Order: sequence, then C-alpha cells, then structure tokens
Amino acid sequence: MKLLFISRFIPYIGGREVILQSILHKLSKNRQVYLLTPDKGYFTPDFTIFNFKYLQEIPMLINKIRPDIINIHAFYFTKPILLSSHKLNIPIILTLHGLFLNYYGKKYRNFFEFIKKYLENPNFFISVVCEHHKKQLKDFGISLEKIYVIKNGIDPKRFIYVKNFSEGILRKNLYLQPSNRIILTVARLTPLKGLGYLIKAFSLLKSKNLVLLISTPTGRYNKEEMNYRDFLLKQAERLGCKNKIIIQFHDYESVPLLYKSCDLFVLSSVIEGLPLSILEAMACNLLAVASDVGGISEIIKNGKNGFLIQPENYKNTARIIEKSLSLGGARKRHIIQNARRTIIKNFSEERMIGQYEELFLNIKNKLL
Repeated sequence: MKLLFISRFIPYIGGREVILQSILHKLSKNRQVYLLTPDKGYFTPDFTIFNFKYLQEIPMLINKIRPDIINIHAFYFTKPILLSSHKLNIPIILTLHGLFLNYYGKKYRNFFEFIKKYLENPNFFISVVCEHHKKQLKDFGISLEKIYVIKNGIDPKRFIYVKNFSEGILRKNLYLQPSNRIILTVARLTPLKGLGYLIKAFSLLKSKNLVLLISTPTGRYNKEEMNYRDFLLKQAERLGCKNKIIIQFHDYESVPLLYKSCDLFVLSSVIEGLPLSILEAMACNLLAVASDVGGISEIIKNGKNGFLIQPENYKNTARIIEKSLSLGGARKRHIIQNARRTIIKNFSEERMIGQYEELFLNIKNKLL
C-alpha cells in the first residue's frame, strides 16, 4: 500500500511533527511512504520527501505519486487536496491534532462548513486525537461514521532510560543552587498555551527557592513567538519574578533530560488536543499538573495520576501547584506510579501506530 502524508515537518517542530515523524518511520518498514511538506532540511532513507513552495503544486505531486491513501496532518492544506484527489478517486483522511471551533473566528468555522459539506464524499474521513474533539465535531453536525479517534502515543522506554543523565547537571547549567526546585513547562510560545496565566500563578507562590523553566522547541524562531517571549518577560518583570523565570529553546532529543531534572511539570493551556508533553512527563516519573481542556482529562484523572487545573484561572493554578509541591513521599510516589502505568497501558507509540495502520487498511478495503 502506498501512503502519502501531507504536513508541516521538521525543523518546524511541535507535537504534530513529532507524532508524524514516528508514524512515517514506523510505517515505512512495510509500506511505501511519501511525505509532501513545505519544510526543508530533513533527510532519511526510510521514506521519500517531496517539497513544495505553493499550494498549487500539491495536486501535481499527488498525481505523480498516485497514492492509495492520503493522510493530511495540517488542515490548511486540505482544500486543494480535496479538489484534486476527487478526480483521482483517492481516499483522504484529515487528521486534526487540535480543534479550535470555539476559539478562532469566522474564517476557521467557514473552513469546517466546507469540510462538513465535503464529507458527503464517501472517500473523505476525519481522525482526531481525543474523544473531546470527536464530540465537538458531532456537535458541529458531522456524522460519527466519518470520525475516527486515534490517541497520541509515545515510546515509554525513551523517557525512563535517559542517556547521559546526571543528577544536578541542569541546575549547574542554569546556574541554580541544589536547593532550587524547578517547575517545568514544555510549550510553544503562544497565548494558546496559557503561559501568561502560568507566570501570574508562579508570582503568587510562597516558596522562595522556586524557578519556572519554560522550554520551547527549536526550529520555530518566528517573529510572533519572539514577540510573545518578550511580552512574557515584561509581564514577569511587572510581577516581580523575572529573575526566577527562564525561557530556553531545547531540541526534542534533550527534552527527556529536562523531565528527569525537574520537580513538577505544569501545562496551563487555554486549548489543547492530546498534548505529548503530558505523556512524556508522566512516562518520565515527573508529577504532572495540567489544564482541564481538550483531551487532557482523558489522560489525567484528577488526584489519581496527576492534577487538573481550571484554565485561565491563575489563582487555582497557584493553589494546585502549592498542593503538588507539598505532597508527602508515599502519596507522590503512588500518583507517579499510576501515571506511568497509564502511559504504558493507554498511550504507547506501538498502539498508536497499529491503529493508524488499521485505519488505512479498513478505509482502503471499505472503498474497494
């Protein structure tokens, strides 16, 4: 079976790109796999990459490859693909890693009106990363028969057996004292991640030895994110905690070292899908606190394997952070162990890859 994936890709990195990289490498072991992307700089013998500069090039490349299945992972490439593949009778799956129907404006909702109409085509399907998104699409009027749920997954071994890990090395590199406790968040520099609320919450914490480390992925040095970084630092200065806020870029390979070295993970997003950072932190035995948005409550069961916070509520966030940092040893170990079991049982990379492969086969056979 010949599989074509269309998306942004490395070095433009976020959770979507990490997931897609995993899918491409795993499926290429027994399938013909192709990637169409506007991003250059990634080389691999495992699958074939075609770069495009303009959307108008996509139909020509699809016609050249003639895939059995097209899987789109960036919604803004969808329209020209639908229009071209309709003529070629190729089944298409649009994978949504996030869904912002109640957040973005009219233009975004108009796109989904177009999608809803096009789903009358028997060759077009949608996959989402959480049950929450499935419900949103259903409420928008999209038939459940057209929606598949494949939850994100990671390789737990990568986050428990961390190479080159040395206790205290992060504090040394950040010029911190051994007594400093580090609160970590791993997120893109965007208001969607609620970083402003997290900094407000941090400013309310009573302990004097806390540091907030905001780790953001390399490869995304755009003006918008740099401006937001400056905004966050100015906010921290106004709140009197700038000297305890560290914003750093880290490549994806070094992120497990951060999880291993910090004392608490917090994700304060305003809107989410099924974030990889929570799965990774929990797999790394790092206590996780996260906003109750999107599919996060499908991962974290409050008080059992982590803690949920109210989105956009910095006072509640501060209170839950204080509670998490003050947990007794036995209770903390119990929650951390439950968290790791959750990841191994429900959010493994192996399960995710198997479900994507099953979806492709089912759709191909269904349309024969």
